[in-house]
Amino acid sequence: MEYADKNYASAQENMNKFTTVVTDKSRIQPADTGLQGLITLAMAQTEQDEAKKNQMIAEAQSKVAVAKKAEDKTMDWDAEMMKAQGGAISQASVDAGPTNAKIEEWKAKVAANPKDVDALVQLGAAYQEAQNWNGAVVTWDKLIALTPTWAYSYYAKVFAFQQMQSHDLAESAYQKYIDVVTAQKPEEQAQSKETLSYAYFLVAFYNQDKNVAKAKEYATKAVELNPSYQDAINLKQALDAK
Repeated sequence: MEYADKNYASAQENMNKFTTVVTDKSRIQPADTGLQGLITLAMAQTEQDEAKKNQMIAEAQSKVAVAKKAEDKTMDWDAEMMKAQGGAISQASVDAGPTNAKIEEWKAKVAANPKDVDALVQLGAAYQEAQNWNGAVVTWDKLIALTPTWAYSYYAKVFAFQQMQSHDLAESAYQKYIDVVTAQKPEEQAQSKETLSYAYFLVAFYNQDKNVAKAKEYATKAVELNPSYQDAINLKQALDAK
């Protein structure tokens, strides 16, 4: 597959041929549209014209959204978008970001014991305080690998993605937070009602234009969990009017 081999120009050429030649447009599946988006996003990374680059990124996000709205499982679309934008966050990009004595102290402790959960939490918090968002995401991912049912890591990761303006990845992390919390026992869920309501609200907000049905469902859940949450109430009313 040319996309997997990072031969993006050829992949785009062949995809354009396919979409042009095929007479039965129903053969063009959401996965095909999503793949077009990934190819465009990857090619945008080397575009020198800033205006054109932004246009390509917007087009790519729109096409990938088609596959996500169809709930296509051919690829992990959020993960592929990250790869298309340069791959998973590298340690080099983390090290190139802001640092301070506190970060270096906790890095040393994590290096001495990579499974030290408390040290990882402190390191993630230190990265966020220093606004080293790449470092924060990498650290929360390490925590998720160690404690996949601990909802806090997903919620913290969302904040970093939001600061990076990676809204699709933020939405995906919010969804994983929701999945983890709603799998808990009712008494455990009750302790997270407000943050769960906020997560439902944000996913609804992200989906209000691309998946109205999901947005309505999640806005309703946000209000049910926190009936005094005015932003969620306003969004629900706006969605109900559609």
